[in-house]
Amino acid sequence: DCIDYQPGCCDYCNGGPIYVVNTDYLSALETAEPPISSDICSNVQCGMQYCMGPNLTCIDNVCGYQD
Repeated sequence: DCIDYQPGCCDYCNGGPIYVVNTDYLSALETAEPPISSDICSNVQCGMQYCMGPNLTCIDNVCGYQD
């Protein structure tokens, strides 16, 4: 099973980073790339673009996404 993780202030639709990993590896990713604190994000302006979110894929046991 794949899951998306968006640790930035902005979601991926508005320029933030996105990682797509197998759920078994999510905790390791969260440790390696912790979410940005709300104090820092309070000074960041994100775009207001709306999207439905990433379309997660799993091809040959590799997680990914398509816009």
